[in-house]
Amino acid sequence: VSTQSTGQIVVHMNFDFKSIGIVVGSVVVGVVGVCVNDYIAARKELARLSSSPTAAGRVNPGLRALSKPMHVFWYTIRYTVIAPVLLVARLFGYTQVDLIAMASQPMMKKKTAEWSEEMDKIVAKIDDPAMRKTVWIATIAKAGTNMMMAMTSMILYRGDVKTLYGIGDDDIATLHCHDRIPWPDEVHPGYAVSIHDNSPMTRMPFDYKIVKTHFSYFDTPALHDRRVISVTRDPKAVIASMYAFFRAVSMGPAVPPIESIINSVVRGSYPFGDWAFRAAKDWENRNNDDHMFMFYEDVVKDRPTAIRQVAEFLHVDLSDAEVDKINEYNGVEWMKKHDRQVYWAGTFTPLAADGRMIRAGKADGGKKTLTVEQRRYVDQTIMKRLEEIGSDFPYKEKYASW
Repeated sequence: VSTQSTGQIVVHMNFDFKSIGIVVGSVVVGVVGVCVNDYIAARKELARLSSSPTAAGRVNPGLRALSKPMHVFWYTIRYTVIAPVLLVARLFGYTQVDLIAMASQPMMKKKTAEWSEEMDKIVAKIDDPAMRKTVWIATIAKAGTNMMMAMTSMILYRGDVKTLYGIGDDDIATLHCHDRIPWPDEVHPGYAVSIHDNSPMTRMPFDYKIVKTHFSYFDTPALHDRRVISVTRDPKAVIASMYAFFRAVSMGPAVPPIESIINSVVRGSYPFGDWAFRAAKDWENRNNDDHMFMFYEDVVKDRPTAIRQVAEFLHVDLSDAEVDKINEYNGVEWMKKHDRQVYWAGTFTPLAADGRMIRAGKADGGKKTLTVEQRRYVDQTIMKRLEEIGSDFPYKEKYASW
């Protein structure tokens, strides 16, 4: 900087390309170092889980390595591209929620079609010996699926979690729940054992095979000796849990606003279809001999009674001591402690957070996540939808409270 006799200030700029190159090179080396470090950590974790046949479907070293750079990239795109687009959209009367709905609905229809196609393949193999004596855990998404899978498995194993999950003296589990339990409507390759796997790993005591699905009782294939346990949950709590789930396993900071998830649930455009239609169908078939209908809230309120009911449904006689043991292992505290080993969902994208599955296990109706207005909107919209369907599902008595 120099000052001329005229009083003008002149700035002389001298680019030192060598120094700039050193700075850029240092940044690149630092980024590569972070990626390599995260990749190595993920490989080590995968090695520790070598006894789990499905570990590779959850621990993806490549995605883990890209996590930090992708977070930087996301925030850059968010403020340089997405923000201006949203401002322009507002000029035409569209909100972020509107744009997400327009973009996501075709994708959800495609996914649902893929899942339905997978179910059709299962029906086509209805005589497969691997499908005999099947217990379907048919829950609405985010309605205590892991809780019910664990409860049912523990009942069949009479509370012997060491054998069920391969737990050693160090209290570390070596088997994930999906090493034993197939999930046919999951489209991520290798995430769960195949439904047509008839190995001892998938065959539980009493010769039962447990299968997880988010389809309803009505959609579950009528296979040999079928038993279906369906669970429904307050849709407001489903929304709150889904919001946390998307952040944890896939979207991280890119998770859509809660209003988008509310609309997808009440309008029936979220995965696995219409909440109201699904609940109505399960309720309608609640008295069928091969179907056990349960409210998530009732299970959480009195787990020992739920354990006895499920055991009776599966024709398993449990002692009081076995019920107490299963109740302890099916509690949130034990499941949280072993989340990473037994229930962890993994990371589906580099933006994912921690991939954990077990949260609070409470029946609070989404009060901590949704506003009073949002909760009222959900209740009123779904009650209207149930009325249109002609269902006598007791929504008002069970869920409508603000």
